[in-house]
Amino acid sequence: MCSKVSVGITAESGVIVSAVSPPINIYDGQTLLEVLGLAEAIMGQRPRVAVADRGYRRVDEINGTTILTPKSADRDTTQSKMEKIRRPVSDWT
Repeated sequence: MCSKVSVGITAESGVIVSAVSPPINIYDGQTLLEVLGLAEAIMGQRPRVAVADRGYRRVDEINGTTILTPKSADRDTTQSKMEKIRRPVSDWT
């Protein structure tokens, strides 16, 4: 049996400050409120910004926390342009 988990980590140190494993398979964005609440309880302050993957794309803000997600690539984007986007900035020369 597989289970999905939403994890909250700090930006500076990468320390895990919250983790949620819902008992049923729900949309990722529905776990954000609980993850952010646990992070606030542990850190003593609400995160100002949360960075998430595209599974959270329908949510822009929760209780004052801005949710950042990557934008989808344009349908017209060429394969070579996509490869350049995926490379680290240091390799763009």
